[in-house]
Amino acid sequence: MCPLGRSSGWPTKSARSSSRRTIAAAKNGDQAAALALVAQKSGINDATTDGTTALHWAVQSADRKLVTAPLEAGAHANAAKRYEA
Repeated sequence: MCPLGRSSGWPTKSARSSSRRTIAAAKNGDQAAALALVAQKSGINDATTDGTTALHWAVQSADRKLVTAPLEAGAHANAAKRYEA
């Protein structure tokens, strides 16, 4: 059994969908959607295949609210992206 209590270590389809929505909202600068998803703690530490998280996109946007909300919700501040020096 996986550490999440499921029989499989793979995230459920709805969990993957939430992750994609959170990352997409942050990437597109959709503050309202991103903040709503972060308030639900939906996918705040999930990453794309290159390691990019919603927090990375929030920092890129330079939107203070979009950066502080995930951090306050428990996003990993030291999450590293792959393929960058």
